[in-house]
Amino acid sequence: MTDRTILVADIGGTQARLALARGGAVLAGSLMRAPVADHASPAALIGAYIAERKARPLRMVLALAGPVSGDRGQLTNGDWAFDAGDLAQVTGGPVRLVNDLTALGHALPHLRPDQVSRIAGDPPRAPRQALVMGVGTGFNLAPVLFEEGRAHVLACEYGHVAPPAPVLRALGCDAACIEDAFSGRGFDALGDPVRFARALGVLARELRIAFQPDGGVWLAGSVARAALSGDGRTAFVTEATRPAEAPEPALSLITDDAAALAGCARL
Repeated sequence: MTDRTILVADIGGTQARLALARGGAVLAGSLMRAPVADHASPAALIGAYIAERKARPLRMVLALAGPVSGDRGQLTNGDWAFDAGDLAQVTGGPVRLVNDLTALGHALPHLRPDQVSRIAGDPPRAPRQALVMGVGTGFNLAPVLFEEGRAHVLACEYGHVAPPAPVLRALGCDAACIEDAFSGRGFDALGDPVRFARALGVLARELRIAFQPDGGVWLAGSVARAALSGDGRTAFVTEATRPAEAPEPALSLITDDAAALAGCARL
């Protein structure tokens, strides 16, 4: 399969998702999920997908859960390093690397209703800016600016910032950085899903004040989905929607773990 087909991938610290896309949209039936631990390297994973699908993509856009600088990237919670030049030898075409939250930010205008659960309020039809919170194996943010129907996503590494005092009080324990508390390891260490969700709501409120996202706060990631189920959702909403010097809260949960691929396709 060639033509204008591209390969899109989202690689996290634990799971990887790969698909084919054309015309800015992911092709139905092309999605593959795979544990990162099952493959020796990014090149091995991508090579296995191409061989299985008998695909010859024109190019590739790869989102990874870690910082990206030019043609190189590194998983924050994993050993894999990424080099676009090396990966281009596997795909046979140019490779673009982006942070996974950057990809989610680009996906926001194109998410389908079945990929999102509205938690509180509704974003306006013409938002100026939004904020994506990724809570999974690690933590990060993506500030998103909207202009003429397109998303512009700012680089951010918020997981290494020290938690605000109100967040620490809600947690009832200490944390050196945001990611220590709001990640898979933080969720397991706290051992109280409702308290975790309540503290996550306090963090969301603090971020609303700081970033003024009139287009809403969008949560993503396996830990966010787990925390905002059952009683945790109520605890989160109670804290996240308290009065604050910020726009009226619109809160959404991205329920599709492969949503970042839509952003890769648009890129």
